[in-house]
Amino acid sequence: MLHLRQLQCVIAIDESGSFQRAADQLGITPSGLTQSVQRLEQRYGGSLFVRNRSGVTLTPMGEIVLEGARAILQRSDSIERELQLVNSPDQGELSIGVDPTLSNAVLGPALSQVITEHPGLRFTVTSDNRRALADLLADRAIDLMVCYPQRADTRDVLQSIPFTIPAPVVIGRAGHPLAQQKNPTIDAFFTYPRLGAQLPDWYTDWASAELSRLQQDIDPSAGYHLHSNDIGLMKTIVQHSDALMGIHRRDAELELETGKVVEIRPKNWPQRVALEVVVSAERSLASMVEKLVLAITDADPFTTAAAADGP
Repeated sequence: MLHLRQLQCVIAIDESGSFQRAADQLGITPSGLTQSVQRLEQRYGGSLFVRNRSGVTLTPMGEIVLEGARAILQRSDSIERELQLVNSPDQGELSIGVDPTLSNAVLGPALSQVITEHPGLRFTVTSDNRRALADLLADRAIDLMVCYPQRADTRDVLQSIPFTIPAPVVIGRAGHPLAQQKNPTIDAFFTYPRLGAQLPDWYTDWASAELSRLQQDIDPSAGYHLHSNDIGLMKTIVQHSDALMGIHRRDAELELETGKVVEIRPKNWPQRVALEVVVSAERSLASMVEKLVLAITDADPFTTAAAADGP
């Protein structure tokens, strides 16, 4: 019979590069570790590791077992987390994925409220682009994600609750050439470096419509000059160059108040944009999702839930 402990042994040996260090890490004897590996080798009919002077390395069979071990243990952790959330919603652990541009501005206030009201809950937060988060959600590595909608992602296993929030503001350094203009048109922004994470659909839709109206032959989906999930890094670059970035006002309040950056509002810039909380359609986390949805709504009086069917 295959035991999770045996799979943990394989992972520990690979990560530590030594049977002795792996045994210490797992709190078992080296002989006990060796026996666990031998049982796996007997089960699969071959060696998993090769010992050498520098330590141990995986055999081709060992690499296959290692990949499977990580997937099985991740799924096991997910099952335990889901069961705890079902049996004891106020004592469970929720793993959340979030677009980096929404982490502080939207998720931060919401989690502050939930943690205050439900101190027994535990959270882990992963900040990444929507595609990466959707993969984690499909693999059950996270329980839900907060992000901008994306038309290209049509996986049936994903289910969303839509929201609208105030649109980000575009900021530039104090004295930026565009700051001297009142509501410059979108084509002017393409003459300066632009910084950001992943281009959301709402932006490319808006930019496409504006460029078409201006009869400008510019690709609205043209990428940023710098792609980064590090908001602080991009704000620093903006303050010391002619680069521009879109950012939620809450993330730039201090810089705007002290005059380190200024808001540069494009002509016809949208008032509000859509975001969504996305969960797996194959799982039942309705109570936890509802708490987060309500927290997001309550944390920002300008955020409203859109009329749509929830999961």
